[in-house]
Amino acid sequence: MRAPRIQQIEEYVLKHNTVSLKELCDKFQVSMSTIRRDVAELVQRGTIKKVYGGVSANSQPDLVPFHARSNINQIAKQVVCDLALQFVEEGDVIFIDTGSTTCNMVEGLAKFKNITVITNNIDVIIRAIPYPNIQLFSLPGMLNRKNNSFSPMGPEDIFHNYNITKAFLAAGGISLEGHVTNNTPLETPVKQAAIQRAEQNILLVDSSKFGASSLITFCKITDLDKIITDKRPDDKYINYCREHSIDLIFPQ
Repeated sequence: MRAPRIQQIEEYVLKHNTVSLKELCDKFQVSMSTIRRDVAELVQRGTIKKVYGGVSANSQPDLVPFHARSNINQIAKQVVCDLALQFVEEGDVIFIDTGSTTCNMVEGLAKFKNITVITNNIDVIIRAIPYPNIQLFSLPGMLNRKNNSFSPMGPEDIFHNYNITKAFLAAGGISLEGHVTNNTPLETPVKQAAIQRAEQNILLVDSSKFGASSLITFCKITDLDKIITDKRPDDKYINYCREHSIDLIFPQ
């Protein structure tokens, strides 16, 4: 029972940003000593941090290890990927960006007979290995252990003239100021190169990313063809996308 409770605590803190230890005790009906042990494990993972009298969501997502981020909002991320897979077609050459949401697309590609995946993410590579129908290309570069990704070492053409049908992109935040942002400077050139090479650019974000802002703007919202998320965003985002002819896709 401890593992499910720890995940529930993690999701609760991330949703409410800052909570007291007493509130967690009351919410999950456990003792203070139990909550302290659970919190200590989450602090070690890097997803939350201790504050006076309680805990707070880690405000620097780039410091949170990839495997820890992968466990956050799992249901929402799978909803996003299931929607994204509807836009994959036989014979596509797709780029799967480094992201705790985008990597969940891989298993859904098993139904295709002929699909090519280009990625810079180790998790995508490992998850694609069992599927012989996926022709897999890995981008070279320096290993970024925080994100399980390879980052380019120089200004050369990252994609070596690959023609990408669809780029499935990840982001740390999306704002009405027109910015799509992420926290990792080394990955920015990869994202930007993919956007330049792809016929369609599709952003996969769970609903927590709307209104959030990260360190670096890697593209404008208007550079995107589609935005896929797990629930209906505020009307202001719906109106913005409609005005700029961007498909905003979410469960109906």
